[in-house]
Amino acid sequence: MASTRHESALGDASTPPSRARTMTRARDDGGARDRRARGVDAVTCVTWMAHASVGAAIVFALAVALASAGLAPVGLALVPCALVFWQLMVPSEALGRMRANGATSARALRAVVRRTAGDGAWEFWTSTSRGVESRGGGKTREVERMARRRRGGVGGTAALEANRRRLPPLNAWPHRPVFVRSSPRSATQRVTDGWASKRGPVFKAKDEEATIGVEDACAPVNTETAMSFETELFEGRILCRFKGIEDAMTRTPDDFYATKRASFQVLVQGRFKERVKVSDVLTGAEFDREFENKPPRAIVIAGQEFFKRLTPGLIADVLCEEPHYYAPIGATLSVLAAHTPDEAPDITSNIEEETRRFGGAFAKGVSISERCRIFSNPKQSNEYFFNTEDVYTLDYFQNVLLFDDYCLDIGFVKLPLRRCLNGQPISFFAKHRDGRYAYSFEIWHECLLDKAPERTPVGADWPPSK
Repeated sequence: MASTRHESALGDASTPPSRARTMTRARDDGGARDRRARGVDAVTCVTWMAHASVGAAIVFALAVALASAGLAPVGLALVPCALVFWQLMVPSEALGRMRANGATSARALRAVVRRTAGDGAWEFWTSTSRGVESRGGGKTREVERMARRRRGGVGGTAALEANRRRLPPLNAWPHRPVFVRSSPRSATQRVTDGWASKRGPVFKAKDEEATIGVEDACAPVNTETAMSFETELFEGRILCRFKGIEDAMTRTPDDFYATKRASFQVLVQGRFKERVKVSDVLTGAEFDREFENKPPRAIVIAGQEFFKRLTPGLIADVLCEEPHYYAPIGATLSVLAAHTPDEAPDITSNIEEETRRFGGAFAKGVSISERCRIFSNPKQSNEYFFNTEDVYTLDYFQNVLLFDDYCLDIGFVKLPLRRCLNGQPISFFAKHRDGRYAYSFEIWHECLLDKAPERTPVGADWPPSK
C-alpha cells in the first residue's frame, strides 16, 4: 500500500522525470490556489459585508426616493436600484483586488450566507433563483426566436461575424475618444458620405480615390452636419451630439446640452422603403459576447421582470451568451415626428413631437407620454404603421449616458461601462422583428479597445476596406 501511494504521488516508473516534475508542480500550484482561496475567505466575508451594508443603505435610499416621487412602490424600486449598484459601485476596487486573489462575488456571497445562515440556506437560495429563471412559459419563446434570428437570420450576430471589420487606429479617429460607425450587424447598410479623418469629409462613396473605405466612415459628432446612409428598409441621415466631445470640427453650442437637458442626442431622419407595423420595429441593445462582472442571477432576473412591467413588449436577457434587450421603438423614443417631405424640418433644428399623421388616436395630437403608452400596448400599436411617403424623425436623447467617459452618470457617482461590456460597443438601431435593420450604428470608445477584437494598434498596417 505504501508503495502504491508513493507511485501515485510521483507517477509510475515509466513517467519521464520532466513530466513528473510538471505534474508535481501542477499539484503544488493547485494546492497553493486552494490555500489562497481559503486564506482570503475570511477577509472576503468581512470586506464584502462592509461594502454590501453601505450599498444596501444607498439602494434603500434610492428606492424610497423613487417611491416618494410616485414612480414605483418601494418593493419594486429596490430591484433596479440593487441591480445597478451590486457590481458597479458597491464592490469598488476592493472586490477587484479580492478577485485577483481568487475570490469572486459569488464566492463572497456564498461564504456570507453559509456562515450566517448555514449551508442549507445557500442551496435553497440558488435553487429558488434557478426556479424563477425556468418559469415564464410562452414569454421565453419570443426571446428564443429573436436569438435564432441573431445567430442565423438576416443581420445580427451571424452578419457581425461574417462582416466583422477592424477599426481605424486611434490616431485616425476624427472625434477621439469616440468613433461612431455603421454596424456590421446590418449586412445591407451602406453609408454615402462621412468624416473619415481629422480633416473632415474628405471623400464620397463614388470617389474611387478615397483612401478610407466608405463603410469605415465616422458619423460626425458635434459638427452640426449629418451622415447619409441606406438599408433595404430605410434611407436617411444620422446626426450625433455628445456632451464633452470637443475638437477642431465642433460646432454644437455649449449651452445646447443644458437647454436640452441631455448628455447626448442621436437623431435619425428619413423614409421607410416599405410599409411596416410600428409594433414590428424594435430598438434596444445587443451584444455578441457575455458581459463581465455580472450581478447575481436572481437580482438580474428580478430586474428584468421589473422593467418588463414598466415596458410591455420588452424582450431582455442580459445573462446569456449574447446579451440583448429589445423594446418597441415607438414606446422608447424621446421624440417621434412624422411630416410630409415638403414639411420635414431641418435635422439640425429643434424638432418637436408630431404624430398626428399616424391617424387614429393620434389624429388630434397626443403628448409624448401618451404616445409611449399607446405604442407600448401591443394590441393598440398593431393598428399603426410607418408608411413609405412620410419623413420620420427619430430622436434619442437622455442625460444618463456620458460618451466622453463612457459611463453612466446618476448624479452623485459615475459608473464605468467598460467593466461590464467586455470590449463591446453600445449600439443604437431600429430592427424589424424578422431580423432586418432599418439602421444600426456602433458607438466605440477607446477604453473598450484593450478587449476588442476589432482593435487596430496605432502604427499597425491598416489597409482601406474593400
